[in-house]
Amino acid sequence: CCSKPIIFVVGPPRSGTTLMQTVLARHSKLFSVQLESGVFTLSDLFAPARAHLGLPQSVSDRIVEESRSAAEILVKSIEEVRRLEGISEDAIFIEKTPSHCLHIKRILRSFPEARIIEIVRDGRDGYVSSRRHPNIPQNRSAEDFARYWKRCILSMEHPVIKRLHQRRYLRLRYEDFCAD
Repeated sequence: CCSKPIIFVVGPPRSGTTLMQTVLARHSKLFSVQLESGVFTLSDLFAPARAHLGLPQSVSDRIVEESRSAAEILVKSIEEVRRLEGISEDAIFIEKTPSHCLHIKRILRSFPEARIIEIVRDGRDGYVSSRRHPNIPQNRSAEDFARYWKRCILSMEHPVIKRLHQRRYLRLRYEDFCAD
């Protein structure tokens, strides 16, 4: 689908993906929006009330009508953000949806030039942090969170990830990232 590089920041919930996105977006050649696209989760992807990347509803509706795939929705949404914000064509977009770690094979098929940054945090700390966030359904119990955390970690152990060149994939521990 798409030849432009995109940086995908993924990982279990409450693992530090937002922090990584914020730090990366400070670079002059990168840009992002503080919303999760969620396009590869397909959850309500074509819902009428879904405003992709915070775009006006009418623009988002037009993009969905014109698109044939989740990847195309993402690319057209990025281009619209780029146009509205006056962002250079050379700037690389940072897409941060933690649960996209579960859809990494599809992402790599759609975006062959994608860069992947996986953030991993101690699952116990992730669970404690998730308890304060009502939008994380896995926080109902430590067992639910642990199962989902493990699923996220194992999804990134797939052979397709192992074959990626180290310039295209980075696994970073949250604890190391935040250390002095």
